[in-house]
Amino acid sequence: MFQRAIASVGIAALLFLVPCQRSEGQASGAARGTPDIVDEVWALEDAYWRFVKAGDVENYLTLWNNDFRGWPCNNEHPATKATIGDWVREIRDQKIRFSYA
Repeated sequence: MFQRAIASVGIAALLFLVPCQRSEGQASGAARGTPDIVDEVWALEDAYWRFVKAGDVENYLTLWNNDFRGWPCNNEHPATKATIGDWVREIRDQKIRFSYA
């Protein structure tokens, strides 16, 4: 379920990055740079799941803003950057096998 939520967030982020075309058929200045941005977003998504799979909490946390506040679907309370990596640590410490495609 958590994987589906993360995938949904990634897809939603990409929808905001899809280039918008002007009515004359010319891309706006922001849209011209979009392929690089999309590649960067997918590279971060790939890093996210590689770090989770490896149980690499330290590198996983580098992907999060210091001011992050969020409410993971399985938590009773909001999370901060200090606690968002707890589930990755659990995967590592409990030696849970994890894969992503």
